[in-house]
Amino acid sequence: MRTKKVTFNCASHLEYLKHMKDYGISAELKSIDFKSFKQKRDAYVQKLNDIYLSNLQKSGIELIKGLGKFVSKSAIDVNGKKYTADHIVIATGGYPFVPEVP
Repeated sequence: MRTKKVTFNCASHLEYLKHMKDYGISAELKSIDFKSFKQKRDAYVQKLNDIYLSNLQKSGIELIKGLGKFVSKSAIDVNGKKYTADHIVIATGGYPFVPEVP
């Protein structure tokens, strides 16, 4: 999980809090301890990453990080080292796409 998603989620909650008065709920944000937020966010992201890695290991899946390219139907080269397998998954992650608005 990327830290950006956790930060966005926090900002969304702050935005909801701002509009609670529209529903008869009185709430006030007194301050934000950004240092504490960052530490807790980073710890949460690390916890999730550890869970994901543990689940892969329990499933017998080897995680290989690096720049890879297929060299055959059942082989991939990652940073100069060749790996073979019956099934290969390439998880590239994602980046947001913001379309151009005229």
